[in-house]
Amino acid sequence: MSLISGSRSPGASASADPVQKVHQYCLRHLSGEISVDELANFTGYSRSHFCRIFRANSGRSPHAYIMELRMRMALRMLQRGGMSVKEIAAACGFEETGYFCKVFRRFYGTTPAKFQKRSL
Repeated sequence: MSLISGSRSPGASASADPVQKVHQYCLRHLSGEISVDELANFTGYSRSHFCRIFRANSGRSPHAYIMELRMRMALRMLQRGGMSVKEIAAACGFEETGYFCKVFRRFYGTTPAKFQKRSL
């Protein structure tokens, strides 16, 4: 699926798909800071055009998409155990553990520590 047209041309590889490229880029850089400007630059679009076509194709903003990826990763890490909440927050790209806990609670309705205790 192309960010511009909404469909991929026959024979185009998945790696040529800008949406897939953004997804793969985010997964590789999830533990660090990922800015919308960085993603726009990576795809070769201006920030405003990138945001517009990303929302049109995904139904959400690039920032919301990144947060969803981070929260899914955090959930898996908490379920596996073996790491502290602080370590998981850092691994998921959050500099502040408190902010990570706030976002996690907004997504899942509980704190990471309570979720981790229930999962073990």
